[in-house]
Amino acid sequence: MSKNPINMNKPSALCLMEPQMFEDLFSEEDKARLNSMLDFSESPLAPIDFVNSERFFNDVEVIVSTWGLPPMDDAFLKRFPDLKILLYTAGSVKEKVTSESWDRPVRVVTAAAANAVPVAEFAFAQIILGLKNVWSAAALTRREQAFVAAPTPAAGTFHSTVALLGLGHIGQMVASRLKSLSVNVLAYDSCIEESVAADLGVQLCSMEDAFRSADVVSCHLPFLPVTSKVIRRQHFMSMRPQAVFLNTARGEVLDEGELFDALQERPDVTAVLDVLQSEAPGSTSPLFALPNAVITPHIAGSLGREWQRLGATIVDEAERYVSGQTLLHELTLEKSKTSA
Repeated sequence: MSKNPINMNKPSALCLMEPQMFEDLFSEEDKARLNSMLDFSESPLAPIDFVNSERFFNDVEVIVSTWGLPPMDDAFLKRFPDLKILLYTAGSVKEKVTSESWDRPVRVVTAAAANAVPVAEFAFAQIILGLKNVWSAAALTRREQAFVAAPTPAAGTFHSTVALLGLGHIGQMVASRLKSLSVNVLAYDSCIEESVAADLGVQLCSMEDAFRSADVVSCHLPFLPVTSKVIRRQHFMSMRPQAVFLNTARGEVLDEGELFDALQERPDVTAVLDVLQSEAPGSTSPLFALPNAVITPHIAGSLGREWQRLGATIVDEAERYVSGQTLLHELTLEKSKTSA
């Protein structure tokens, strides 16, 4: 995209995020691009300062925000009578949009596609580690304090089977990366067309078959009412010997109590969990005590310099918006019903 200033009246905009988040999300170049296109009358406003004030922002057409944005409910919208679009520099915006914001309507752009990239990379790496039984082998080596052959050989990455639960942004990116391996790829997704699955090189199947057939099952389901605790004990109990379950989606899509019971009964099965149902500071889970539960602290998404990929995506969309082009990452009401 062109990075030259756009010659037109600049829409009035507010950056509604912690000032440090603004520094982390946008490179110096992208800050300059934003300022060339949008008229920011003030520095980034922290959400807590917005909530604690009663100010009205009568001329603001564009909000640039990220994690921490208050829900765009009726009280919020009254303070932005001219708001037309939210440029959300993060992934899921589900808890931010409301029936009132759709009714106005306030258009919504997210950086979910950009945030999907590191999650897909993380999942791909963990799938390879899972096929090599790295986590159980490392635990055995630590326990024995010596190199010890595993009682059951690892599946490896040649003619093994990987199952993907969900073929949204992230699932499709993982499927594309798996083409570099000589593995069979199954996928469960009730919304995907067979032609799309075929283009990705995956074979559609039921969730039951995915768990029964795969050496690694990687979960990418969105958290929706229909997917709440959809993964149960019987799925884990049906897994192949030495199989691995990987979840980088949401903890709410599985029943953690039933997973705990299954992992106790199936010590050969490993669960690699980057998400839990409760991730609040100080919260805990019995899963932490299990040797075959590997838990990472929600790190699959954007970290460090990866955050600037989110910022660049939003700046590109801002340029499309002010120049009247089609937005590539707009979330519509219809899309929101099946997205995370």
